[in-house]
Amino acid sequence: MAASRIRARSPAIAGASSSVRHARKLRTGTHRDNRFRLRLRECTGAPDALEARLRAVAGGGFPNYFGPQRFGRAGENLKRARAALAAGRRLPGIQLSAARSWLFNLVLDARVRDGSWDRALVDDALMLAGSHSLFRCRGDEPDLEARLAAHDIDPTGPMWGLDPPVIGPVALERERAWLAGEADLCAALERTGVRHSRRPLRAVARELGWSRDGDVLQLDFVLPRGAFATSLLVARDPRRRRRDGALRPVSVDSRAAAAVESRRPGEGSAT
Repeated sequence: MAASRIRARSPAIAGASSSVRHARKLRTGTHRDNRFRLRLRECTGAPDALEARLRAVAGGGFPNYFGPQRFGRAGENLKRARAALAAGRRLPGIQLSAARSWLFNLVLDARVRDGSWDRALVDDALMLAGSHSLFRCRGDEPDLEARLAAHDIDPTGPMWGLDPPVIGPVALERERAWLAGEADLCAALERTGVRHSRRPLRAVARELGWSRDGDVLQLDFVLPRGAFATSLLVARDPRRRRRDGALRPVSVDSRAAAAVESRRPGEGSAT
């Protein structure tokens, strides 16, 4: 898309400094990562506390929630997915993705609440950083903690479907228990024939830098494809204890969000 067309469509939000033609079409998902520069205005709070949070995110990553844009305006993608699945209709891709993303967010939220979102549990499916290669966690690997700290491997959560890969029975039962309130949605997705896949529970913002001028905070960072800047913006210190609460799943499905919110104390909203 030409730079002038981008400016015309969204002059106050985005712009392109230059554009060139290329022999190959850029297909969805073929890029490696996304670079962001965000300016947040009217920022309040103690500078030291903000600095500590940013350093925690820079060192430990942040929960890899799907952002609200995945679910559509007022959650319409998820609502339509539920209606279509209940009626036995075939789902458009965006609605199928919204339903699976919602289940992933619920599992991630459970692990944020119990403090295990950035740790490997027995039978977890672990993913090698920068690839989709998976292996099952036995729990006795001698270099496990060092590899997690180095972001060489990450625990994963479900993109629900048939035939879960690699994950062991203990971990699968954990996830089914966390999704017990959405058992009908899980079963409906399996009936579509979509294959189960895995997504990292943790995302890392590379080259994270920040500066503050009065009440304006500027953030610069690089995220891998599939990670949401909105989820970084609501990230809490990953070392805070459970009593301080956890992130609300990044969705606006009112029925399920209310059910999740009622199960725990704390604050924080990604919507």
